[in-house]
Amino acid sequence: PPIDGVEAEAEVSLREEAVILAEAQIATAMDALRILIYNPDEPNFWTLNIETSPVSAPAPLVIDTDSGVRNALERRSDLQELRKRLETSDVNVQFSRNQTLPDVTASVDYGLTGLGGTQFIRGPGFPGPIIDQTERGFGSVLGDLFTRDFPSWTASVNMTYPLGATQQKAALSRARLQYTQQQTQLRNAALQVASQVREASRQVQTNQKRIDTTRVSRELAERRLEAEERKLAAGTSTGFLVFQAQRDLAQARNNELRSILDLQRSIVDFETVQDAPLGQ
Repeated sequence: PPIDGVEAEAEVSLREEAVILAEAQIATAMDALRILIYNPDEPNFWTLNIETSPVSAPAPLVIDTDSGVRNALERRSDLQELRKRLETSDVNVQFSRNQTLPDVTASVDYGLTGLGGTQFIRGPGFPGPIIDQTERGFGSVLGDLFTRDFPSWTASVNMTYPLGATQQKAALSRARLQYTQQQTQLRNAALQVASQVREASRQVQTNQKRIDTTRVSRELAERRLEAEERKLAAGTSTGFLVFQAQRDLAQARNNELRSILDLQRSIVDFETVQDAPLGQ
């Protein structure tokens, strides 16, 4: 009937438009891939041909969520940074606490003295008259030092203790508050990391189940199309039903492909989230 011809022409137009849009999306994706993997300084950078390979479902995986959480808590870069900050805050607390303790300083000095030059000898009285003089040269001075004839010792002990609400005690309070805040921040970050790993693991398991269901849907869509084509050949079906079965099959194939790609992406995310936050 003429109505079938109109439906066929309309379906062809819709599919041509879909092909045009798909080709544009493919070209855009290839440009993005070139930027990621090729050297832009090459003269044929924008003309390099990228050949795609068929996408197949990966082998079933057994995801150990608990092991992934443990690995993430040990290896995540953001958690390691927070632990380093916590260690620094602990050192600051210890330093500030030491500043509030009594300060005791002890010192011991030992010195040697040598006498040299002209020595006047006086007679009785004050001051007595000079009756004689002696001379001691540089060698005599060195002799006094080496023989330690005139040693001197000095010992001292100094103790200070801060009284009242001092600046040191205020610094200790700030250091303790900062340490407590960073402890809380690290604990919350660890919970968030564990939640992210569990979510990534859940996505892998979900996408693995999606592959099974989308494969069954695609197989059923293929069988339905075959049945509609046989009916059309026998005159018991219409072109509209065949077109509808073809659209359903194309959608089922796209769903299966999308589930495979989502599984591969979720596997990468599960491995990545154990080392660094996603998106970095």
